[in-house]
Amino acid sequence: MIDLFKDLRREESLQNSSGQLRKSKIRPSDTVRSYSAKVPRLKYNKHGCPKLIYVFDIPKLPIHEQTNTVEFRVFYPSATTTSALPRSSCRPNHRYRHWTVVVKQNGVRLHKSTQRYRPVRDNVYEVFNITKAVNFWINSKHGNISIVVRERLRGEKDDLRDTDDDISMAQQKHNVRPGEGLLVLYSGNSHFFQDIYQRFTAESQQVSRQRQRRHSSQSKSKRRRQKRKRKKKVKQDVLNKDLPCGLYDYYIDFNVIGWGEWIVFPKRFNAHLCSGNCPSPITMDLNPTNHAMLRSLMKLKQPDVTLLPCCVPTKLKPISLLYLEPEEIVLRQHADVVAEECGCR
Repeated sequence: MIDLFKDLRREESLQNSSGQLRKSKIRPSDTVRSYSAKVPRLKYNKHGCPKLIYVFDIPKLPIHEQTNTVEFRVFYPSATTTSALPRSSCRPNHRYRHWTVVVKQNGVRLHKSTQRYRPVRDNVYEVFNITKAVNFWINSKHGNISIVVRERLRGEKDDLRDTDDDISMAQQKHNVRPGEGLLVLYSGNSHFFQDIYQRFTAESQQVSRQRQRRHSSQSKSKRRRQKRKRKKKVKQDVLNKDLPCGLYDYYIDFNVIGWGEWIVFPKRFNAHLCSGNCPSPITMDLNPTNHAMLRSLMKLKQPDVTLLPCCVPTKLKPISLLYLEPEEIVLRQHADVVAEECGCR
């Protein structure tokens, strides 16, 4: 997850940073969850062929979050017990891997399917798209399920369904442990930022009302001193309004906001700020809209009536944040957070 976060900050594209080939077709997502398998269990079938069984526990997920793509990732080492037996006896078909996926809730089996996938080659980190097998259950149950993935070997019969195109090979740029299994969920939750903002502002308003009640009992002289301090601080923080509309540094500090306990990284970042004057007549270097240009002309004719255009962001880029949630680290990408360009509107 940390590697994906670093790549996402460089690439600013979920598909590129996830290491996927284009054929993977990850649908638009803004949330990535990664679950490590419980210690893989090594079992043998009646022919003596070894196989690994991976168990993933998916916790309760937000009700507005909808999973789009689910990947099962596993690293095939070249020299482990899983490859100790001759390939011809345990895995006679070099072109395919067969995986059985079982979905359970509270020990009750909800779904079982076996699919045939075409691997790229050994000694790579292979990515299996198991969305069709588990996506309905993840979304309908909002998590709260267990997913068991095991390889079907020679001598085991099950209903097969060809899905040759559901596998892609991740670019080899991360260190992985032999036999490591991961389940990666790509989801969308457009309400997330709005929900936490509304919840936090409601809590802040309640705190403000409590402070007002406490302040009412303070002496008038003490309140005047505090008011002067606040005004002085505001004057220091406000940018010079005589400057032309432009992009300035402006740092968001999650510890100050009160979100620092559950935002892992970054704790502080430069979101930039658009501030300054939009002159009349307005100049083209300020990237004005037609609306702003007409307002500027009206300002020339009616200076006491018409308001000048405002300096606002005209181009914004997303930011990736690592969140701490119960028993997991979640990667989320939020759109329109960092200002890149300013203009008069």
